[in-house]
Amino acid sequence: MTRAGGGTPPLARIGAWALILGFACDFGPGIGGNGPVVVDTTPQPDAVDVDRAAPLRVRFEGRLAPASVGRSTVSVRSGPAESFLEVWLDPVANEIVARPFRGQPLVGEVLYRLEVEGVRDRQDRVMEPLALVFTTGATATDPGLGETEWATVAPIFATHCLAGCHDATAAAGVELTDLDAARRTLVGVPHRASGGVRAFRGIEGLALVEAGDPGRSHLLYDMLGDPDAGGDPMPPTGPIPVEDIARVADWILGGAR
Repeated sequence: MTRAGGGTPPLARIGAWALILGFACDFGPGIGGNGPVVVDTTPQPDAVDVDRAAPLRVRFEGRLAPASVGRSTVSVRSGPAESFLEVWLDPVANEIVARPFRGQPLVGEVLYRLEVEGVRDRQDRVMEPLALVFTTGATATDPGLGETEWATVAPIFATHCLAGCHDATAAAGVELTDLDAARRTLVGVPHRASGGVRAFRGIEGLALVEAGDPGRSHLLYDMLGDPDAGGDPMPPTGPIPVEDIARVADWILGGAR
């Protein structure tokens, strides 16, 4: 590992927004040009004193294909050593989130290189690869992601989703009256308008809720009013506040429990 200080490390001379030649992914060559565009990152390029346990975020313009996001698309390295990451798509913020596995934060006061490549939009266009460097500090603070419980999301469903649609009558096939009913009718259940195949493009083939993976949970795209979601608007009375959808996304991230 290369520690900060003691001269300019080779990685620092690469340039914070250096592009990597070529890309590697599991979904074929894709369509070049005009792919998803990065509009923000956390940390920023060349940031210092970055929290060792903080999530790394890359925000995009344009809707992403969930199947193109995974551990193969994001890497964090210090020299030849690569960190183990949890990676997911946050469809509410339209960003890729990566964090060190819990209990395994990054090493303090070390220069790291974050790379993101192979991410696609729903027209199968591939992003330009991204690379930036940052230096960690000494602090490692648990970000508290995935800790939202049913008691927090139940009032959200009660306000926006129950009456006439997802109450005990379950007219729409999904019941959100209590946790057991929600898990029975959401988790691992294919979206009824999907083709039943996990597609590389669009949001076809998703389960209503993929526990632990908000980006592959069709429920969130329904709640967001995503134009590719299909089916009736949810809810028919108007949009759900984005902060409520973010809480549901965090509930899913924590296993929908």
